Amino acid sequence: MSVGDEITTTAAGDEPLALINQLADEILGAIFLINTAKATYYNPHSTTLATAQVCSRWRAVALSYSALWSKIIDYERHPPTWIEELLRRSGSSLIDVGEDSVFKPVELQNPRAMEVLQPVFGQSSRLRTFSLKIRLAPWEFICQNLLRHPAPQLKYLNLITVCPFPDCLYPGPLFSAEAPALRSLHLQRCLIDFSSVVLSNLTELSVMDILAPPLLTGRGNNHPLKIAPTAVGWLRVLENMPSLRYLTLGDAISDNSNAKFDEALPKVHLPNLVLLTISSRFHEDSD
Repeated sequence: MSVGDEITTTAAGDEPLALINQLADEILGAIFLINTAKATYYNPHSTTLATAQVCSRWRAVALSYSALWSKIIDYERHPPTWIEELLRRSGSSLIDVGEDSVFKPVELQNPRAMEVLQPVFGQSSRLRTFSLKIRLAPWEFICQNLLRHPAPQLKYLNLITVCPFPDCLYPGPLFSAEAPALRSLHLQRCLIDFSSVVLSNLTELSVMDILAPPLLTGRGNNHPLKIAPTAVGWLRVLENMPSLRYLTLGDAISDNSNAKFDEALPKVHLPNLVLLTISSRFHEDSD
């Protein structure tokens, strides 16, 4: 009998072990993790739960592999209590709410939005990706429970609202000035303080639809940040983002045709910029 034969037999020497049972727990867990990748031909959530029921060893391996559980959460469909349980199983692993794509945000409707987000924000220090499309109601909840707190692991933030402009504004210090990993920021129909220090390391920035509709243009605002930056204002903002590679401003530049430019315009140096897209509305008599 060869050494290889001895390895593939049980202690009693009666039955050969299946090759899968010879894999180390670490390799088995890595295979389980591969099965959490999103695909059209199987459901990662159902696959992971079924995997954990195959045998006691597989269940133990799955439960000990915390990264599995945060990857199979369906924030749009799973009950909030199950989302909370999956987050608990995920231990200290990083959390991705949605994908790092502006085209695939998690869409949450009221009143479910706040029920789903509550357990997520309880783990905000583990957030790596947060890509969300909401209506008006959850905005203040997001401001109070996410935007005002440190986000040490957050790399990608995409917030899309369908609320009436210009009601979605967070004027305070973004992430309490502590989001060192933030590299991508995408905003649509919502405003922040674009001079925030946590934006200085951005490589991607897109801001869309933050101009008031024509009927609301003359409406008084109760906060200066509820007005989109002017062209000069954006230049001053961009002075502090030297690492930008991708910049998109769509209906995000306030008209300032009546201003007198008696001071030198900021000189912005963006040595890494590879893509610039700008579109906006201007009065016909604007220079």
